[in-house]
Amino acid sequence: MHLDLPEKIRQNPQILVQIEQLLTTKKESFDSERIKRVSLAAAPLASWVKANVEYSKVLRRIEPLNSELKKFEKQLLSSTQSMNEVQTELNTVNEHIATLKCNFGKITSETELLKSSLKQVQDTLEKAQLTSATNGELRRRYTKTLLNEQCFYYISW
Repeated sequence: MHLDLPEKIRQNPQILVQIEQLLTTKKESFDSERIKRVSLAAAPLASWVKANVEYSKVLRRIEPLNSELKKFEKQLLSSTQSMNEVQTELNTVNEHIATLKCNFGKITSETELLKSSLKQVQDTLEKAQLTSATNGELRRRYTKTLLNEQCFYYISW
């Protein structure tokens, strides 16, 4: 037979009151030296009862602390889960940032290539415009010279 006295006391606090009254009113009955003279087997039993009474008092004092501990453990678990969720989101955001940085680098490189190509096209256009202007001037002078020669040719006839 197993008797869990602290559990019985926890379930029914009146038992503790009754045992304490018994320990107070029959104090000499729980004195170790007196019990040993009467029964060697009863001495450890009396010590066991006193120890269980003290243990029950301690349990009663720490019960609110245990309840608070359980509440804090639940909060810790909840906070840890929230932290893990936020960490997962943060990892996702960091991966997205890394992708954006990579894309930004590629776009920046492409932009520099486009700028270089645009500069080459602008330079070519400027040369073409200059050549066109020069060619226009040459054509005008050629046409003028040609007209002068034709006039001279007609006049000579």
